[in-house]
Amino acid sequence: MTPGNYYVLEVKDSGQGIDQANRERIFEPFFTTKKKGHGLGLSAVTGILKIHNGGITVQSKTGNGTVFKVYLPVPGHKILKNDDTEFIQPVRKLHILLAEDDEVVKEVASRMLEQAGYEVLQASDGIEALRVFGLSVVPIDVVVTDVIMPHMDGIDLAYKLKEQMPQLPIVLISGYADVSDALDRAHALTF
Repeated sequence: MTPGNYYVLEVKDSGQGIDQANRERIFEPFFTTKKKGHGLGLSAVTGILKIHNGGITVQSKTGNGTVFKVYLPVPGHKILKNDDTEFIQPVRKLHILLAEDDEVVKEVASRMLEQAGYEVLQASDGIEALRVFGLSVVPIDVVVTDVIMPHMDGIDLAYKLKEQMPQLPIVLISGYADVSDALDRAHALTF
């Protein structure tokens, strides 16, 4: 990765861990230890991160859980120091369109993003998100969308938005453990 400032998303669990032989292969295309299903899709994640000049690491020992760290470059931001604390602050306020059908999740996510310095526009499903996107008087910099929503899911929303604005960054989120069928439909998208 290029030297610079990165957002770091750390995901860890206290599960059984990943042995060394599998750790060496988990980023290979189509690799899985499952008898049915697609595995974690880490090859796709790695490809998406490379497109966006990011990266991913994994730390794991059998019996001690696993830690994944995702690194995404901080575009157009500067670091502000206040005593011993560093804050990443946008050079201009970025606008995020958040599409989420669960009201509690939507409100919590909106508050977190706003506290981080972003302007958030909300939608409850894909159809409303398209309407908000089309009517917005400010440019939408990023779309964060739930994968599973009524009326129009996040994958269909992503395709429709990419038709209008191919370079639009889109982040897919889900509270469901298995969204592999939905993600199979996203293979042609660049997020």
